[in-house]
Order: sequence, then C-alpha cells, then structure tokens
Amino acid sequence: MSAMDSVAVGIDPTSGHEPFTLAALDKDLRLETLRGAEFDDVLDFLGAQRQVVVGLNAPSHVSTNIVRRRLEQRGGTAHALRGAGIREAEFELHSLGMAVSGTPHA
Repeated sequence: MSAMDSVAVGIDPTSGHEPFTLAALDKDLRLETLRGAEFDDVLDFLGAQRQVVVGLNAPSHVSTNIVRRRLEQRGGTAHALRGAGIREAEFELHSLGMAVSGTPHA
C-alpha cells in the first residue's frame, strides 16, 4: 500500500467545544470527516483506518511572554495587557482578525 492510498488526518486539540477537532481527507483529497471529538473517538477513528498520515496542531513550547513584555515596554495599560500572555504567532494571527486559542505561559 502506498502513501497515496492513505487517509490524511489533522487533529487540533485546542478548538471548538469538544477537546479535539478531527479532519480527514481521503486519497483524492476530498473531505471525509470534519467534527469535534473526544479523545477515545479520535483513537477509534485512527484505529479504523488501514493506513493513515496524521498531523497534530500543537505549539512547540509554552508562551514565554514575549508579547506581554513588549506591550509593557510600550507602557501598556492593565486592560491592554489582559490576555497578552499569548505567543507571538498567536498575537499576529489575532491582529489579522483570526480567532485563535492562546497557549498557556510558563
């Protein structure tokens, strides 16, 4: 079986009302499933596949408060600093109008 016969699955552990969002594309890159899922549901879905390639959306590390420190240096108020413990990439996406979940800080 080649990689072209596998299902591509993306898992996002931080979005929606369920603990995970699960997206799967078939070998022709058509959306097979897109849904919220519990951990056991994700494992059951993956276990039911003959061959699967999985991508997991997760930060490489916790926030180091770079954004908060930068805003503090610019004289940011307590209101402006609320929620500023996010990672720089999340801050940039948020400034573009995208709803993103913040990564906890150390």
